[in-house]
Amino acid sequence: MSKTQHPKKEEKQGARRIPRPQRELQMLEAAAVEFGRKGFEATSMDDIAAACGVTKPMLYNYFGSKDGLYAAMINQAGSHLVKSIIALRDLTDPVQRLHGAMGVFLEFVERYRDSWRMVFSGKGSSGQDQQGSIAGYRQQILIGTLYTLGQLRPAGTSGEAARQHMEPYAWGLLGAGESIAQWWLGTPGIGIEQARAAISKMIDATVVLARAELLAADLPAGKSEGEPKEQSAGT
Repeated sequence: MSKTQHPKKEEKQGARRIPRPQRELQMLEAAAVEFGRKGFEATSMDDIAAACGVTKPMLYNYFGSKDGLYAAMINQAGSHLVKSIIALRDLTDPVQRLHGAMGVFLEFVERYRDSWRMVFSGKGSSGQDQQGSIAGYRQQILIGTLYTLGQLRPAGTSGEAARQHMEPYAWGLLGAGESIAQWWLGTPGIGIEQARAAISKMIDATVVLARAELLAADLPAGKSEGEPKEQSAGT
């Protein structure tokens, strides 16, 4: 009597299923590369599915649409940056915190250079939700930078008054960091260390100017205060 044939154990198990969070991260990383190379409009879901070795229906199952995939990519990268900078809040010296935050930012740009370049070149999705997410992360970084610069004020003076004076400096540092990153990625032969040195000089010059202004501002007295509740720039 012939015995019933059973699939081999390896065949029965088939390819091991990757846990959903890990699979989702793979998809987002592949999407970042494809979007960065071709831009949002020129990249198809077929391109991304092929790049990460999944089917197009699986992409739609995870993210719903190309816009949904792009939004998830932005949120994954943005939250990574925010959490990394928040980790610097234990640094008590505001100048060290500024340097540390810019270092984290450059490491972030190096890791996500394709998607970062796409976002700041204007080739990303023009959807309001996605643009709102990008603006939201930038705003959180700006607020953190503003609080850090405000901590350069003389002891016993008002933090709120100091931040009013520091707002243009915070915007300036944010813009300088983004511009230096663009210069670094767009200039052959320039590496992260050169970008780090340029930003470091920019921070030191800003600190000198900020301290001088805060000293000359005759700030009102004020109580010590903690960090903003949702400080994401860790600065």
